[in-house]
Amino acid sequence: MPGCRCAGRMVPYLGLKEKMLEGGQNFAEDISGFHANTHIPIVIGAQMRYEITGDPLYKDIGTFFMDIVTSSHSYATGGTSVSEFWSDPKRLASTLQTENEESCTTYNMLKIIPPFLCFCANNLILFFVSDSKGIESFSKLGDSIYFEEEGEVPGLYIIQYISSSLDWKSGQIMINQKVDPVVSSDPYLRVTFTFSPNEVFATIDLSQKHTEGSSQASTLNLRIPVWTHLDGATATINSQSLAIPAPGSFLSVNRKWSSGDKLSLQLPISLRTEAIQAGSADSLSDSITPIPASYNEQLVSFSQDSGNSTFVLTNSNQSITMEEHPKPGTDACLQATFRIVFNDSTSSKVLGINDVIDKSVMLEPFDLPGMLLVQQGKDSSLAVTNSAADDGSSIFRVVLGLDGKDGTVSLESGSQEGCYIYSGVNYKSGQSMKLSCKLGSSDPGFNQGARFVMNKGLSEYHPISFVAEGDKKNFLLAPLHSLRDEFYTIYFNFQA
Repeated sequence: MPGCRCAGRMVPYLGLKEKMLEGGQNFAEDISGFHANTHIPIVIGAQMRYEITGDPLYKDIGTFFMDIVTSSHSYATGGTSVSEFWSDPKRLASTLQTENEESCTTYNMLKIIPPFLCFCANNLILFFVSDSKGIESFSKLGDSIYFEEEGEVPGLYIIQYISSSLDWKSGQIMINQKVDPVVSSDPYLRVTFTFSPNEVFATIDLSQKHTEGSSQASTLNLRIPVWTHLDGATATINSQSLAIPAPGSFLSVNRKWSSGDKLSLQLPISLRTEAIQAGSADSLSDSITPIPASYNEQLVSFSQDSGNSTFVLTNSNQSITMEEHPKPGTDACLQATFRIVFNDSTSSKVLGINDVIDKSVMLEPFDLPGMLLVQQGKDSSLAVTNSAADDGSSIFRVVLGLDGKDGTVSLESGSQEGCYIYSGVNYKSGQSMKLSCKLGSSDPGFNQGARFVMNKGLSEYHPISFVAEGDKKNFLLAPLHSLRDEFYTIYFNFQA
């Protein structure tokens, strides 16, 4: 109907078509203030219109839109918009809040990407592979793993590495992709592809009494992501090495695939930072810095026995308390570990008590690197601040334990001689630590309450760890799998 056709041509309106026709640079500025979830479906409609009519204008709308969003309005994690609206381009640093890259926007953007890839790589056909994640946005991870390229020689692009199987009829093979679980202790992505004839080819092959089990020649194109690097990267086909191209391109392998063929890929994974778009060339090097491996040689814990329990010096939300000795692997182990920072730069390692006795030190909480434990005056509780104070309140002198027992230490104030970190006696978990002076103390158990057993730290830094400096406090950045806050008991039933 003429009226419907006219209305159909008005759908891409709402500014996108006109802005693109105006051309160029101003389009990025013009989507500022647009409602993302209103306009993304318009782009989806434009892509569908191109598929049906072949009108290149609507292909260009989709391509141009993706270029603008990814270059000027996307966060490092791939999402876009703030509270579903686009803000000023390349000014994302000022937009960070609780409503960034809202999930409905991500849902809609995922509908644009597969057609966009098909348009940009000539004659690509998308395969849908279910990965059974339960909700649509996660299941959509499976609809962009494989793309087929039509031609005399069948070609397949493998865009994502997700364990899956593909019955590739054009290539006459069944492809099984297996991805090893990624763990922080193994900094590699390891992928293995195995092959077998698909059912149709196997039937034909059997009727023709072929026994080789090989298909026609076809090409697999494996994505080498931009986040990897070639140092340590390997690719093999049946144990024969393949040359790997630069990250951001594809490794192409052409052959007649046979049953028993095995293609393996190993790609290094490293933690990296990506500067947020802020309209300037500000560097992250001043706010995010790596933690040296040598810091693990300076980690200690301080414990005391009270009754039948053992308590440890603990950073409890920037207050210093005594808490029950934590179970291994729990988050509390991080809070009960401190790094000894020597005031004398000639010292570095802490192998035992003799390395610290009569030394002036500062105590840095493991989970708040760069911050220091400080005194707040006589009989006042201890705290944690983000820098060393000029008055010496962050300096302590490690001395032999006041109780006179072997293997114990006491922490004396560097600015108030005769005053020590003190817990009291017969305390319970959560006891606040304070600075108390021995002279004039009426507590008969003072010596016991001011002595600690110094042991190795209950946690240690992962090889890939960073200090992130904040306005009010610092943070420890480490791979997620290196931190645990739960533990499990596993029971085995062995039978003869």
